[in-house]
Amino acid sequence: MAPPSGLTRIGLAGLAVMGQNLALNIAEKGFPISVYNRTTSKVDETVERAKLEGDLPVYGFHDPEAFVQSIQKPRVIIMLVKAGAPVDQTIKTLSAFMEKGDCIIDGGNEWYENTERREKAMTELGLLYLGMGVSGGEEGARHGPSLMPGGSFEAYKYIEDILLKVAAQVEDSGPCVTYIGKGGSGNFVKMIHNGIEYGDMQLIAEAYDVLKSVGKLSNEELQCVFSEWNKGELLSFLIEITADIFGIKDDKGDGHLVDKVLDKTGMKGPSPASPKMLLLRKSRLRTYPSARCSRCLSSRRIFVLLTPGGSSVIRMTCFADKRVIPLLPKLLGKQFFKKKKIPVALDLKHTNWKEQIENACSSGNACSSGLLYFSTGTCSVVKMGKLSMERKHILANVMAAINEIADIVLRKWRNMRYSHLKLLESLALPVYQAVPGLRLKIEAPRKMGK
Repeated sequence: MAPPSGLTRIGLAGLAVMGQNLALNIAEKGFPISVYNRTTSKVDETVERAKLEGDLPVYGFHDPEAFVQSIQKPRVIIMLVKAGAPVDQTIKTLSAFMEKGDCIIDGGNEWYENTERREKAMTELGLLYLGMGVSGGEEGARHGPSLMPGGSFEAYKYIEDILLKVAAQVEDSGPCVTYIGKGGSGNFVKMIHNGIEYGDMQLIAEAYDVLKSVGKLSNEELQCVFSEWNKGELLSFLIEITADIFGIKDDKGDGHLVDKVLDKTGMKGPSPASPKMLLLRKSRLRTYPSARCSRCLSSRRIFVLLTPGGSSVIRMTCFADKRVIPLLPKLLGKQFFKKKKIPVALDLKHTNWKEQIENACSSGNACSSGLLYFSTGTCSVVKMGKLSMERKHILANVMAAINEIADIVLRKWRNMRYSHLKLLESLALPVYQAVPGLRLKIEAPRKMGK
C-alpha cells in the first residue's frame, strides 16, 4: 500500500466524508497524499474512490507508523476527526512516530482554547501545531473550501502552497485562505464564522416565513424574489441555494420539495460554543443567540400522547426536561398546568389584559398578524394554552402568568414594561426582533447648508 516511488507530500488522518473529500481534493491538485483511519475499511474506501475519480495519487495505510513514515520530512499531517477526546487520542497515536520539526494540523471544529493547549503540548515535544477552520461542508472540502489556519506560522509556511491550490478560488480576491494568527485564532475565527452563518440562515428562514405566511407568495414567486436579491448586495452562497431550493420539485410525488421538508433541524461543530464565548466576553450581540435558540426549538420533536379518553395532548420534549419541570407551575399559571398541559406559543405583550384577551380569542383579529417589536431589555416568554380552550381558561392562564412573572422579576412591576399576546398564527421573528434592539434610526436626508 506504499507509494510506488518516493514519499508523499502530506498525510491526512480521519476519513469520514469531510476527510475523504479533502484528501481527494489535495490529490487532484497534484500533491501525492497518504491517508490513515482507525477503521481500516475507510482507508480502502478512500483509495477506491481515488481510483474511480481519476486514478488520483492517494495511498492508504492501516498501520499508523507506516502512515507517518510514508510522508516526506518535515512531515505534515492533517487531522479531520471529531472535536474533543478523539483529537487528543489521534495526536497521541501519531506523535509517537513523528520527529522534531514535524507538524500536525487539526482541521476539525474545535474550541479554540483546546487548540492553544495542544499547541503548547506539541511545542514541548518539538512538534509544530496548527488549528485550521475548514468551511464549506462536504462539497467544499472536495471542490474548494474556505480555510482559516492559525497557530505556528512556520507550520503554515510548510503547506502554504498546498492550501493556496486546494482552497476555493474567487475571481476578484483569489484563494479563500489566509494565515489568521497565533494560537487558536484559526478555530476562533471559524467559530465566529459559523455563528454569523447561523444568524444568516435564521434571517433567511424568517424572511421566507413572512413572504410565505403573510405575503402568500408561491414557490415560483419566492424563487424570483431570492434570485433578485442574489443580484445585489445580498449576493451570497446561502441566498443562491435558497433560490434554487424553491425550484426543486418532489421527484416522488406532486408539488415542491420545500413544502414537504420537516421543520426540524440539528446542530454540530463549534457553533454551540459561540454563545459561551459571547457570555465570557460580555458581548451584547443578540443575532446569533436568537438564531441558536430558534434552532434549539426546531431540534426538539413534538409528539402526541393519547389520553385514556382518546383525546390527544401535544407536548414538546423540552418541557419534559427534569430541569424545566419544576419551573412550569410557577411560570405557566396554575390553571394551565393543572388542567390542560398543552403548551402552544403565547407571548405576553398587551395592556388592558381581560378585554384584549377576550377580544383576541373571540374575533381572531390578532391571529394573522406578524408583529415586530422593539426590545431593549429582558423578555419573558411563556407557553400557556391553545385557542380551542375556553376563553375563561386562557384568560386565567394569562393573568396568572403575568402576576407570577411580575413576582419573580427584579423590582417587580416597575420592570414590567410590555406584555404581548402572541396567538397561533402569529409569526416568530427572533432575529429580526433582536436587531432593532440596537435602536436603529431612519432619518430624512439633510438638505445642503442645513
